Amino acid sequence: MYGVLLHTVPYADASRLVVLHEREIRPGSGPASISYGDYQDWSEQSRTLESLAIARETQFNLAGAGKTALAERIDGAFCSWTLFPALATRPLMGRWFKPSDDRAGAARVVI
Repeated sequence: MYGVLLHTVPYADASRLVVLHEREIRPGSGPASISYGDYQDWSEQSRTLESLAIARETQFNLAGAGKTALAERIDGAFCSWTLFPALATRPLMGRWFKPSDDRAGAARVVI
């Protein structure tokens, strides 16, 4: 209860953050991932949301350099370039994603 109701998330204007899901048509199904096409449509057509971002948790293989380096499985997420600006966060080093990073065929960027 403390983590959900009494403890706020560490973001500016946290009370204005919402999470949206789509629902499958089948009875009893849970939340479904939002397609990238729907995200783009919602971003372009929304008149009530200040900003919109999309993220999907996944796992990645992190490989070291050299012949004897072992790969490690790490948790991460794919997300739109708008995620960090929507959360009003700033990087400690480097940069956040840019709109050009979100285009088909763009070089992959890791934060």
